[in-house]
Amino acid sequence: MNKTLELFERHKTIRKFKRERISAEELQAILQAYRRSPSSLGLQASTIIHVTDQKLKEEITKISEQEYVADVPELFIFVADLYRGRKVAEQKGYENLVDPSVEMLIQGFTDSIIGAQSLSVAAESLGLGVVYLGSLLKDYEKLIELLKLPKYTFPVIGMGVGYPDQEPQLKPKMSMEHRCFENEYKSFDNYLDEFKELDDEMHNYYDTRDENRRSDTFTNQLSKFYDILSKGESKAVEVLRKQGFRI
Repeated sequence: MNKTLELFERHKTIRKFKRERISAEELQAILQAYRRSPSSLGLQASTIIHVTDQKLKEEITKISEQEYVADVPELFIFVADLYRGRKVAEQKGYENLVDPSVEMLIQGFTDSIIGAQSLSVAAESLGLGVVYLGSLLKDYEKLIELLKLPKYTFPVIGMGVGYPDQEPQLKPKMSMEHRCFENEYKSFDNYLDEFKELDDEMHNYYDTRDENRRSDTFTNQLSKFYDILSKGESKAVEVLRKQGFRI
């Protein structure tokens, strides 16, 4: 197996980092990986906010409600960015421009996610640890305010990067039999039976890991979070409209 594939096989989410910042050379290298990422239509409709101010980081930590975010050495927030394209069009003399569509927003989201994963793989190739931070999106409006994001932008995902100070266990993953289908979607008669082996693996993982041990399974988690998230009131649409998107 080549070294790139080995990175994926041993990927672990790191939540505890050594205190020192990463080197300037490493920072430049991982940002270059983001820069060279594929982009829809080549428009490069994403931007990174690199949070280096500790007070700002602590305010963002309050949104996430995860204390370790304040100790992340390098905090990146990936932003869908249609503002830049609009300003270019205005300055090129285009008139009667309308607000960006859902399709344009999706382009900004996919550019951001592809770029984030490129940065993540580059970081791990250098021996750095990475944690994705969806928790930063618990309060879109506050995050937009803190980062001073203009209209036609929207935060997509956060990421912490640094030198790992822990060695967590590998987390079990669903088999590709249940995630990759040929030519058409495949449904299963009994998903609980299908995921019994994964439930056993996940139960053992939570029961034996070094930190935050608990008794849990994949199907328990999946059903619980589906129920909670589907019943929650979404503020995303309202905030997207405030940011100028045609939703």
